[in-house]
Amino acid sequence: PPKQLPEGAKVALAEWLERARRRAAKVSAWRYGLWLAFLPVYLAMGVRIGWLFATCSTLLVGCFGLAILHARGSVRGAPATTAVYVLSTLSLLFFVPAFSPLLVVPSLMATNLMYFAAHVTPQERGIFVVLTALGTGAVFAGEALGLWPPTFVIDGEGIHIIPRLLELPPALTWGMLAAWAVLTASIPGIQAGRTRDNLVKTEHKLLRYVWQIQQLVPGELHAPPELDTDTGRR
Repeated sequence: PPKQLPEGAKVALAEWLERARRRAAKVSAWRYGLWLAFLPVYLAMGVRIGWLFATCSTLLVGCFGLAILHARGSVRGAPATTAVYVLSTLSLLFFVPAFSPLLVVPSLMATNLMYFAAHVTPQERGIFVVLTALGTGAVFAGEALGLWPPTFVIDGEGIHIIPRLLELPPALTWGMLAAWAVLTASIPGIQAGRTRDNLVKTEHKLLRYVWQIQQLVPGELHAPPELDTDTGRR
């Protein structure tokens, strides 16, 4: 094979990457829609800081709408993917005062990063990881430096979450946290499984091409297709 990717292959690779971005945007839009579905629950719990809740909601609606446009191909390329990721990350960071940096937000940040990381270039993945780490670290640094009223306190009796963005009525808060725990425990498996399914489909397509090309050369030159150690298939 050639040492460098031919121009025609570069075009095909760019098209494939754009399709991967659109698939990621489609699933992201579904996830952000799920996040939006919890807004009535937060309103029922009681909002303590109206402007901050409005900011979180606006950012979330923005990344939801942009993800839909990206999935449909109305906006394309790395800038669109980056904009969706930045908006979603900001919406989560602004939501930290609801339950402190210890609950809900870290798991949402992790699943959000995980799915984007599987569908972008290595350079973009590195940027997204750094942005996520810096944002998360900044929240804890702000708490430690007293830049805003603390959202949690640790003492000899345990870890206490202090209501800041939302009221925390016991029954509704317990049910909401349980629902988030179930969703964040199960969704990564679904996402990882879909990513693997797409990879297997690509491997099967490649093997069909290899087989077709092999039929055009003498039989003694045929090489058996390599066995995929992950799927156990040829």
